[in-house]
Amino acid sequence: MNDFTSPVYFKLLATLKEAGYQLMPLIDLAENNFPRAVALRHDVDRFPRRAVRMAEKELCQSITSTYFFRRKHILHHPDLIAYIASMGHEIGYHYENLAHCRGNADRAFHEFTDTLRALRKITFACGISMHGSPFSRHNNHHLWRRYSYTKLH
Repeated sequence: MNDFTSPVYFKLLATLKEAGYQLMPLIDLAENNFPRAVALRHDVDRFPRRAVRMAEKELCQSITSTYFFRRKHILHHPDLIAYIASMGHEIGYHYENLAHCRGNADRAFHEFTDTLRALRKITFACGISMHGSPFSRHNNHHLWRRYSYTKLH
């Protein structure tokens, strides 16, 4: 599939529903044993206002999903994130701190925890998802070689 437009996305969701699949955010899938389920997630890389429109369209069809936001959106668009959360969608952190901090793991972890704390002031943070940084030689996932995300509170 190479057409990622909104009409095609909603046609896909309608087809999945017709085939008997339940559509849900990530936590619902992880916490329940549904025989036919699809978890819906969106990585908001560039345009948070488009994410708002998508979330509104999903809400109109009684669909909830998970939206992962990057640091810049958490810091500069908390109102948009809060609005999406108020519709019942899950919110997570789409992190890229090791690349942003040019491989400095200590600084990256400090930035990571600060950003996660900022997100938690906006809404419940359901999880984290690594953002790929193809122009960086630093793999953001390698932050967890030094630190443990399982101990985050």
